[in-house]
Amino acid sequence: VFLGSEDYPYKGVLDKLANRCLARGTNAWTDVDHTAYTVTTAGTQGLLNLLPIYVDHMLRPTLTDEGFVTEIHHVTGEGENKGVVYCEMQGRENSAESVAERACLGALYSKTGYASETGGICDNIRKLENKTIQRYHSEFYRAENLCLIVTGGVDAGQLLDVVDEALARSWPAEKVSSSKGLTRPWTTPVPPPTLPYASRDVVFPSADEETGLVVCGWRASKYGDPHTDCRATLLWQYLCDGAASPMTKRFVDEGLCSGVFPSGDTFRIGYRQVWFDDVATDSLEKVQSEFDAALKEQSNKGVDPTRMRDIIARQKRKTLAACEDDPCALLVSPVLKHFIYADQRDETTTLKALGDALGLLEYAQSLEIETWEADLQKLASSADERVWVISRPSAAEASRQRDEEESRKQATIKKEGPEGLKALQTKLDKAQEVNEREIPSAMLSCVPEPDLEEATTQLFDVQSFPGSTALTKSAEAWVSPGQQWALDHVDGTQFCRVDVCCDTRGLAPELREFLPLLSEVLLKAPTYDDQGDVVSADDN
Repeated sequence: VFLGSEDYPYKGVLDKLANRCLARGTNAWTDVDHTAYTVTTAGTQGLLNLLPIYVDHMLRPTLTDEGFVTEIHHVTGEGENKGVVYCEMQGRENSAESVAERACLGALYSKTGYASETGGICDNIRKLENKTIQRYHSEFYRAENLCLIVTGGVDAGQLLDVVDEALARSWPAEKVSSSKGLTRPWTTPVPPPTLPYASRDVVFPSADEETGLVVCGWRASKYGDPHTDCRATLLWQYLCDGAASPMTKRFVDEGLCSGVFPSGDTFRIGYRQVWFDDVATDSLEKVQSEFDAALKEQSNKGVDPTRMRDIIARQKRKTLAACEDDPCALLVSPVLKHFIYADQRDETTTLKALGDALGLLEYAQSLEIETWEADLQKLASSADERVWVISRPSAAEASRQRDEEESRKQATIKKEGPEGLKALQTKLDKAQEVNEREIPSAMLSCVPEPDLEEATTQLFDVQSFPGSTALTKSAEAWVSPGQQWALDHVDGTQFCRVDVCCDTRGLAPELREFLPLLSEVLLKAPTYDDQGDVVSADDN
């Protein structure tokens, strides 16, 4: 997509035009069920100018053979497999986390697209052809599969006019007609699981065989049940978040692992996981029984209402901070999931509930403690619904993969011979030459530069010291004499952020080694209150 479109057939032209439109280039990510392309501009004009060009790149990319060679996969003149995507997946495919994730989702979603490796498996990439990518694009990159999310101060009428014009050019009537009857992605029902799951033991290449990781996964709520999902998220924060959490005390404080982290995702039927990092290899098998015992113990103890209130209050603060720092991020996921999984996309009741993060927290705050305890008891009694994956380090696997890569290279050298290798290098050189050809200056100036004054009118009014007498008086009341300070103030914010910088120039070199350790334990150590009494980390 980023190598050019039919109207703009040059690599890098999209990012250069984005910079002209007051954006810091473009970006993209690929998830299990979607690929997202993003751009952030200062002001409205730049976005409206760039949008038709961006849509053209998505719906009408060039997808040339030369682009495939450099960006996806090629064989060099030395017989090595390379390519931007290939090398990226080569580095990621065999990490402890990726190996465990594939095994976990493969068990939970056997024979479905949810179990796929989003970036591709290297063995498959080596066999991939450009015509397969072109066919995939023609089948799935259709206007009806395109969800456009725009946030900020944009006039709706202007935006819709620009979108209509962009689609009329990049997705004309004949394409609309040809795509009728094609199946909407991700509408196939998810088959029921075969319980109980068999535990899985996988290996990842590592010269250090001292620690591995363990992940536990299970299917969660269906799409469209935001209340159940909200309760599950908060319950796992209660169990795992912070030094005082039950799972941290059980696993981290006892030295079984370095951290316990819940995660998950929303699909037509979603999933949840708990990850245990840096588990000693001789303790990997202990995690499952310890986890089941910990859940049972917590179920018997019940849920501490005070701690649960604190968890909800903390999440509320985080949500309010996210509303100020990056409101777009709060909206993107609910809108994307609704677009992908809602039976009726124009039915917005569920979407509004999913997007109302503060409303969901208000719901959670209103619940009786019995509801939380019922959820915890259900979790403790559902051991048969969980799959366990041990990701074990293996120096032998690292050696095997190195030998396999070298054998593949030597087989290519033998098969191609000197002339064949020379032809492969020539093919790569020509592809690079085509992809790196100069962009015409007229194309780089084909969009007008936005009005800087219009862009700056949408910025926040920031008061700074020095320059504000009121701020200076306030700060002098907060800061001890002799300390240096700087202060910025934005009207309307609900938060005060404090950054403390410590001068370490006088610290002895042998003590500097302990700075990372100090930063790790500083907020977990006891403190003194105003009366000089010691306050434990759990009570801070």
